[in-house]
Amino acid sequence: MSGMTNTISHGAVAAREAARHGDGKFGEQHFDSDDITLGFAGAAEELPDVERELPYSWYEMELPSSRHRKYVPVKHEGTTTVGIEQVAAERAPAAMSVRKRGWRSDATEYEQQFRLIDGQLYSQHIGDEAVGALDDVFQYASGRSEGSPGYEANRWNAATPPESQWSVMQKMQDQVSDYVIIDGQPWHREPEPVYKVESGGFYGNPYITVAEAPGDGKSTASDNYFTADQYDEALAYAKANSRDDAPPRGVEEANRIVVADGFTPGSTWSPAPRLAYQEPEWDMKGQKLQTAFNQLRDAIATVPGGITEDANGNKRINWSKYTDEQQDHYKEFVKKSLEDGVFL
Repeated sequence: MSGMTNTISHGAVAAREAARHGDGKFGEQHFDSDDITLGFAGAAEELPDVERELPYSWYEMELPSSRHRKYVPVKHEGTTTVGIEQVAAERAPAAMSVRKRGWRSDATEYEQQFRLIDGQLYSQHIGDEAVGALDDVFQYASGRSEGSPGYEANRWNAATPPESQWSVMQKMQDQVSDYVIIDGQPWHREPEPVYKVESGGFYGNPYITVAEAPGDGKSTASDNYFTADQYDEALAYAKANSRDDAPPRGVEEANRIVVADGFTPGSTWSPAPRLAYQEPEWDMKGQKLQTAFNQLRDAIATVPGGITEDANGNKRINWSKYTDEQQDHYKEFVKKSLEDGVFL
């Protein structure tokens, strides 16, 4: 069976943008017919994607010849265009930097730089490893270029079909979806650097490290994560959780996170709201219970976007604005109030 050659279609390009940015948007982006325009708020230079033609293969169920009656997976080969977004340097301002050292014994200290693009941070390091050259990045896409041939029916008489041509193409594009090109160099989307207070274990005191901001999920980060401008708050938190009078181990001033002018720490993730209230206790009842519960409800109401109201005037809590612990405390207060026979 002779090979085929295909180039990525408008639909694949749109899917590529959606995979890269979550909602298919990159600054001000719109789709008009077969034309795709990428831009940024305000006047800015628009640069074309950096693209490579890469070989790939996929399988289709076919009859090998007119004499055959059974369909089998037949391999096809072709080429597809894989592209990486190219961003003008002036649209990727410096946001943060931090001095780091890799985990290997022969690692040297380096300064990790972060640039801000459309509300996301990008770096030339993935963790402690350098991103590498542009050819290396495109090699990642080539690593997903082999389509699955599918399998024969299993004992439940269910078969796995081969991956489609478009599925293989999309996998290749997805491999580079977290990269952008700035001044000809690849940068990778990375979490915002933050301060994290570690517990220190059963015998040790808490200590502060430079860590990555946790990913957003159904709640905000736990309250032991602090933004780059909250080092003093992190230190106070560590001291409050120390077992003795010994000071917690902090981060040397030379190795602390440096914030560039114009960047707001905590703007790329969801830091914990630090609410002051009495936590629920196992024996809380009566007025003590209600006083503490009201204190938590008042604190919850101070969080921007934490309370929503529908068209009928019903108020609801947006749990994603609070930590798992705060959510658990609220639910425990409700349970205790019901057990105590309180009319809510």
